Amino acid sequence: MSAETQMKLQAKRFNEHVKLFSSTVNAIGLVIFGGGLIQPLIARDPSPTIRWSWIALSIILHMVAQSVIRLMRAEEGSV
Repeated sequence: MSAETQMKLQAKRFNEHVKLFSSTVNAIGLVIFGGGLIQPLIARDPSPTIRWSWIALSIILHMVAQSVIRLMRAEEGSV
């Protein structure tokens, strides 16, 4: 296997790991967002502060997932 092919394969493998991690973080953020919306509806004493803190955390996790995507490597040409 040539060095260029090996570099492309390594970049592709790295990119798949980055996408998997980003998707996982984004999914966790989505679940937290849903919990932040649903929990106050079923709670007896809903606290707006807690609800908004969960929603803020979900937004932060979404932004982290978006930032991680930028770590992807070029699969063609120079790395």
